[in-house]
Amino acid sequence: MKSRWRRFAVVVATLVCLALGAAIAALVAGVSFDLSRWRDAAAQRASTALGRPVALQGDLQLTLGRELVLRIGDVRVQNPSGFSAPQFVSIGEARVRIDLFDALRGQARLRGVEASDIALWLERASDGRGNWSLSQPHDPASPRAAFDVGLIKLHRLAVHYHDLRSATRRSLELDELSGSVRPNDPARLALRGRVDGRHPYLLRIEGASLQLLQQATEPWPFTLHLESAGGWLHAGGTLDTRQAEARFHLGGGADDLAQAGRLLGASLPQLGAATVSGTVVARADEIAVTGLQGMFAEAEFSGQLALSFGGARQRLSGALSLSAFDLRPFLGPDAQP
Repeated sequence: MKSRWRRFAVVVATLVCLALGAAIAALVAGVSFDLSRWRDAAAQRASTALGRPVALQGDLQLTLGRELVLRIGDVRVQNPSGFSAPQFVSIGEARVRIDLFDALRGQARLRGVEASDIALWLERASDGRGNWSLSQPHDPASPRAAFDVGLIKLHRLAVHYHDLRSATRRSLELDELSGSVRPNDPARLALRGRVDGRHPYLLRIEGASLQLLQQATEPWPFTLHLESAGGWLHAGGTLDTRQAEARFHLGGGADDLAQAGRLLGASLPQLGAATVSGTVVARADEIAVTGLQGMFAEAEFSGQLALSFGGARQRLSGALSLSAFDLRPFLGPDAQP
């Protein structure tokens, strides 16, 4: 009898070991499961969370391993009514990574998000509404959820902006966007791409923790550095979300001011090199620059400027002092000295 129970225990132990070995092998090998049958249910939950229709038309797949990897294909988020573009964002493919042991402990914290072939349509309607404002209101009594997605990497991102009131259209193409988004760690973001498909640039943004920005108890410090063909721009200061205001010192330069102007959609004549520096205060309805000084078209200048957006038309005011100013680049080749 004892030998029979001993053989039974050996068989059970062997089966348990084989099961554990198979489970470990599956985790190491990365076994994938097709979750397409739950695609409509996932789209419905996403639609409820965002307050606008969400369609999942591609693959929905979960891969087991040291990390759980959820692959989602062909995601489309629709625009609400009143906007000309039918979609707000479309994503060719996205991969969401979650640590396995965090998930087993009931803490499904994101380790990273990677997506490719993304198109984003930002639009301001004729009544001033922006399609980026979600319809779900936030309850002031409830705490805000921490924005924690880990490492972000986006490939081939196109951003289109359309203002119906002013008929303004702009486009921005990103070859790659990468960054680290943790609530308690310093925020870092790098963007590499082109403006209007032709003008390459590299933008780096660094700041304090996102938790400090979200709590809004004090101004959030940041630095920004932009490099483009023949020019550069650096800014450092603070963003105060309580006052909806940013204050920073700005410095920049360009070997060719006309080429740098094309990055901002401005058509400028050939003016040569330029430098600029000053202190900027940016609000929702106004941008003011004080302590402005620099050089362009071989002329030194200083002063202050303010650009107001609050009225029916934009208004530029201020005062500039120039040592000399050659108007011939603006007047054409037949102008006299």
